[in-house]
Amino acid sequence: MWRARPPTGVQPSDESRDGETSATVKSGATVASSQPWHFTFTIHTAVNTLSGTRSRQGNIDLANSPHRKTIRHYDGEGDARELTFSCYQRRPFFTREHVCEWFLEALKATRTKHGIHVWAYVIMPEHAHVLVWPPTRECKISKVLNTLKGSVAQKAYRYLLRTDPDLIRNAPDGFHFWQAGPGYDRNLNEPKSIWSSIDYIHMNPVRRGLCLRPEDWRWSSARAYLCNEADDLLNLKSLPEDPR
Repeated sequence: MWRARPPTGVQPSDESRDGETSATVKSGATVASSQPWHFTFTIHTAVNTLSGTRSRQGNIDLANSPHRKTIRHYDGEGDARELTFSCYQRRPFFTREHVCEWFLEALKATRTKHGIHVWAYVIMPEHAHVLVWPPTRECKISKVLNTLKGSVAQKAYRYLLRTDPDLIRNAPDGFHFWQAGPGYDRNLNEPKSIWSSIDYIHMNPVRRGLCLRPEDWRWSSARAYLCNEADDLLNLKSLPEDPR
């Protein structure tokens, strides 16, 4: 069971958590922009690069990427996971409405494929936060990250092939969408810390001056909590009761 609760006790800003240090967005900015794409960069997945090496058929080769890294995630049984996804060099790629839609579509597909429960999310101009709960130890977060991030990056790559292929052909080291590295990944196993994470996620746009109230931000799960609005991405039946 769960119950709606307005965000309280905003947590301090965390550079590694938000990835906001070098990205500034003016108050009143929206997540829909008519500005052109400025991609000069290799599509990154959760464990790093999605392109840079191409097969004979022209497909993206994951296994042979020179930037591929091995990231270890702690899959604690019963732990919720607060995940942060940062765009390459903190570029505001999520100011494009269709990119936000790609992310939500990928999150829904990832939920179905891996059986995770999504408890909260927010998409900011240059990063996104997601709070998920893997119901079993067999549900590995590394696989969740690869599925989610790889899907978004592939769509961005295909979009540019159609709309501006020169950006990909002329990029010196390929096309990047995601920032390299594992990103921010926090295990949560206490109801209080889980609900604090939900508040933190929903308050992101307010802290940035993008809106006055969490529920005013379109790309967020806040309305499901504060306005009882249906959100088919969420599975809140498994969410623990707020103890605060």
